[in-house]
Parts: sequence; structure tokens; C-alpha cells
Amino acid sequence: MAVSFTQIGGAAAAERYFASRPDTTDRIQVLRRIAARLRDQGDFSGAVAAYQELFDVAPGDTGALSAQTEVIDIYQSRTLEPNKAQAARLAFVDRFAPGFTWSASHPDLAKQAATMREQILRDAAQYELAAAQETHPVAAGNAPPPAAPAAPAAAADRRTHYTAA
Repeated sequence: MAVSFTQIGGAAAAERYFASRPDTTDRIQVLRRIAARLRDQGDFSGAVAAYQELFDVAPGDTGALSAQTEVIDIYQSRTLEPNKAQAARLAFVDRFAPGFTWSASHPDLAKQAATMREQILRDAAQYELAAAQETHPVAAGNAPPPAAPAAPAAAADRRTHYTAA
């Protein structure tokens, strides 16, 4: 079923199908498979859309932890979009914060989520630091070297030094 949906429109096609059915017990599993299949086919934007649909349909799903890390990986390593990867990192931090819906409904996975959240926060901070250093080289200790004196002025100084005696 998931393979068929990837051929006819991905997560949007699956949502149209499940919207017309009273029994949607397979919906979450199908969305996971659609996302994985699209990712494997190289349709990264379609995979992210399927993962997003999964978050919307089942925000408390146990697979949401791995799905969010997949979104980060897609932006960071596959499509090379660092700003979107950073947004996905921050979404992870918000979605899996202690005391929020997901964490409260999965106390057995809370420790794993906290460890991952801490690492992702570090990665997010490192990204922000690198971005700040690129835009403000003096603050990063990478100040440009002082400008060399202009060549004509230096030549004039040498000329007067030798001719003055």
C-alpha cells in the first residue's frame, strides 16, 4: 500500500485515502513506510512532507523520535540545507521537551529522548556559533590582517631617506 502511495502522490495521497475511510488503524504505519520509501528513492522533500504528516496525525507516536531525527538527517546530510536542519533541530527540542505531550506519554523512552535532545541542542548551539563567526570575524578572533602601506607612499619614503643625506 505504501509503495502505491509513493507512486501516486505520497503522504497527500495517503491522507486523501484515509480521510474517506472510517477505520484508520494502519494510517501511522503506512505514513512511516511512505516516508522511508520516498527517502530511499531520493525524494527528500516528499519524505519530509510524509514525516510532517505523521507528526500532525500522531504527535504522540513512539516512532516520532526517529522520524524527527530522519528529518534532521535529510536536511543536514542529504539536501545540504543547514538552515532547515537547524529548524528541524529546534523542532526536535520543542517536540521532545520534558513535560510535553510526547514525553508524558512515553516515560520509558524519556531518558533516550533526553540524551538525544541534549546532543541536538549542542549541535544547534554549534551551528549558531559557526554562523555568528562567519558574520562577525572579529568576534571569532579571525580579524583580517592590518592593511599593508600603499606602495607609492612606501617608495616615496625610501627615496627621501636616500636622497636626504
